[in-house]
Amino acid sequence: GFGALTAAPRAANIGASFQHRMDAMPAPSQLCFSLSALAIVVGTPALAVTAEELWAEWQAQSAGMRQIVTAEELVPGDGTLTINGYASTYTDGDVSTVGRIDQIVMTEAGDGSVSVTMTDTYALTVSFRPDRDDPPINLGFDVILPDLEIAVSGETGARLYEYTAPRVSIEDTGISGGEGPLPSIDLTIAMEDLAATYRVNGTDPTDMAYDSSTSMAGMIGALDVRPPPGEDGQLKVNFALGAIETEGSGRLGNLVAVGANPDI
Repeated sequence: GFGALTAAPRAANIGASFQHRMDAMPAPSQLCFSLSALAIVVGTPALAVTAEELWAEWQAQSAGMRQIVTAEELVPGDGTLTINGYASTYTDGDVSTVGRIDQIVMTEAGDGSVSVTMTDTYALTVSFRPDRDDPPINLGFDVILPDLEIAVSGETGARLYEYTAPRVSIEDTGISGGEGPLPSIDLTIAMEDLAATYRVNGTDPTDMAYDSSTSMAGMIGALDVRPPPGEDGQLKVNFALGAIETEGSGRLGNLVAVGANPDI
C-alpha cells in the first residue's frame, strides 16, 4: 500500500515576503530534471571499447541534454578510468543547477559490461533569483547513495543499465545568498531497497528513447519550512509510503524540455 500521507500546515496565512520567496523557488519539474540527469550521468554512459571512449560518449550525452560536464582529473588505468572532481552544470536562464561527485570509477569487465562506482554523496546546488535584480538564493541538497551498485551493458544504440542501493537519502544542506533574512528549510527523504533498470535506445544524444522500471521497499520523508524571524507562516509535511513499483518511457530530449519549461 501507499501508507499514509499527512500534511500539517502551521499557519493559514503566510507572510507576503515569505510567500514571495516560496513562489520564486524552482518548480519541482526542475529538481526532477536534475535528479533524472543524475541517473543518466551515473548509470547510462554507454558501453565502450575503452573507459576513455566511455567517458567521451558520456560527455556527448550530457552535452545533448544541455549540461556542461567537467572533471578536475582523469586517471586512466588498466581497463579503468577514474574521474576525480566531477561536476555538471545545467542552466535554463532562470535557474542554475550544479551537481558534484568527488570520484567516479568506470571499470571494464570481462563479460563486456562496465561497472560504475562513485563516492557516496552527490552534492546538488540549485540557484535562483526571486526577482531579476536580486542576488541569487542557493539551495543545497545531498543525495546520499552508500553501496550503490551499477552495471552497464548492451551495444551501441541499445544500452541497458541496472542499479541497486540498499538506501538512498536526500537531505538539505542549507540555504544561502539572496537579499535579507532567509527562511529555514529542513528536508529529509529516505528510500529503502531501491532497484531499477533503464534502457536507452538510439545514438543521437539529443533524441534518445528510454524505458525504465523502478521498485523500492518504501519511502519516508519530512519537510519543514519556517519563515525568517518576524514573518508569519510555516509549512510542515510528513509522509510515509509502502512498497512502490513504477514503469516509464519517453525520450531524453523531453527531459531537456521539462528543465527549460518549468510549467510543464
